[in-house]
Amino acid sequence: MKDDFLPSKMDVAAQASLISIEGELVSNRSRASAYWAMECRKSEMLASDATGAELKVVDLFSGCGGLSLGAAIACTQLDRRLKIEFAADSWEEALAVYKSNFKDSLSASSTEDLSVLVESPGSTTLTPRGLDIAKACGEIDVVMAGPPCQGHSDLNNSSRRDDPRNLLYTIPVALGIKTKAKVLIIENVPTVVHATDKVVSSALVTLRSNGYSVVEFLANAEDFGLPQARKRHVLIASRIHSAAELKTLTGKIPRRTEPVGLWNFISDLEDTSNEESGIFDQSSKISAENALRIKYLFESDSYDLPDRLRPACHRDKAHSYVSMYGRLRPEHPAQTITSGFGSMGQGRFVHPTRPRMITPHEAARIQGFPDYFSFAEAKKLTALRKMIGNAVAPPVCAVLIALLFKNGSA
Repeated sequence: MKDDFLPSKMDVAAQASLISIEGELVSNRSRASAYWAMECRKSEMLASDATGAELKVVDLFSGCGGLSLGAAIACTQLDRRLKIEFAADSWEEALAVYKSNFKDSLSASSTEDLSVLVESPGSTTLTPRGLDIAKACGEIDVVMAGPPCQGHSDLNNSSRRDDPRNLLYTIPVALGIKTKAKVLIIENVPTVVHATDKVVSSALVTLRSNGYSVVEFLANAEDFGLPQARKRHVLIASRIHSAAELKTLTGKIPRRTEPVGLWNFISDLEDTSNEESGIFDQSSKISAENALRIKYLFESDSYDLPDRLRPACHRDKAHSYVSMYGRLRPEHPAQTITSGFGSMGQGRFVHPTRPRMITPHEAARIQGFPDYFSFAEAKKLTALRKMIGNAVAPPVCAVLIALLFKNGSA
């Protein structure tokens, strides 16, 4: 299958022009998609201006580094240098991946439980530990965070809405205010707004009372040029923009209907998966039963598995899980990449042209991670899938920071 929509050759300057802040990246979804498809295949990142002003950031609940990677890409377009004053995640393996990628930009990191930074769950008052971190960071340009979303997710049927992890949402608010951050970016699942503890509305009130303009919106990864129907709630608070300016800036992100196909992002990886592959290019082992299901999809040229070939829980009663056990369509976006992308029963994750599940490498591309981002510190396949599935898609953060700090804004 050809890369029908991907330019065959494009020099660095031409690639960079596609991400121009007032240009094609935020005004035309297909051009944005072409840019990110090329960016994801690059083995080296475009260097930022060594003489440019620093963009000082704090990354909380950082995971493997999706938000910081987005900030780094934005810096290459803003002629600024990324300086990560503090990054934290309680998952040691994810932070190891993070540190291996940002070692030249990172000042300090921690795997401590970030709840120790505030006086009580849901509080925006820092503890002595929180004050120490704020003091060490100094004044910050961007505090960004992807607090745990599992407590808000509709996939969580046990503690949804009342999960204690929901209250972690206020920690970046508290640290952002104390460090006089110019901008805060907080990403979570759309259902965060329905949390019993009303963490979003509480954050809005606190931020506004401390002089911030605030906007919240639903970000679809497709609108940023990615081949993934991933919708996330994004809160942006700013001391350097008015509320009207924030709405104008976020309004530049196109909300269009044409699909972003995934094939341009993964076509060159079609035959990289085999038993000798490292875990990054290794697809999951398939049971004999699922192998027969995949065989049916390809022999019948189908993308949805009929109920008669599904497990009894789908076969014997009505359900709405059409995508499960399905095959990806090359000309359409993938569904939300989760940590379950190695399993047929977790969604539509069968490769478009090969009888296998997509690999972590392909999932990372769909998430917007370029090949120059290293996952080598992830030693186990399960952990690697979780890192990729839980990450904030880097292009989302890249576009937002570029928009917020364009034209030398503060």
